[in-house]
Amino acid sequence: MGSQQIVILFLASIITTTALVVGLNLFESANKQANRDNIRTELSQLISYAQAYYKKPTLLGGGGATFRKFEIPESFKKNESGQITHIRKNHSNDHIHFLATGNEKGLNGVKPISIEVRVEIGKVQYIEHN
Repeated sequence: MGSQQIVILFLASIITTTALVVGLNLFESANKQANRDNIRTELSQLISYAQAYYKKPTLLGGGGATFRKFEIPESFKKNESGQITHIRKNHSNDHIHFLATGNEKGLNGVKPISIEVRVEIGKVQYIEHN
């Protein structure tokens, strides 16, 4: 093999390796963002359930203007995006806290994606921990 062919082979292997690394990084980044988006979607649905529970009279199975006995539906507790838990089991009358933990590593690359949400009637506050 001539020296020109060796140089071309060497350059082709560098370009291929670089393209592979860039592709893998883009794929990993897209997975993290998709997991974060899915968690936010799940939280939004859960918030709707919680607010509906708050507004529904106790005679109809609701909270009657309180979050105290609200339970997270099983479908939200653990799913393909991650899991959602109560931060404090005993909620107050006017607000409720949830913590969603994703399956992908978060911004620091060590701990999983973690989003906290505080729900009140007419107000929702998201806090992204990682």
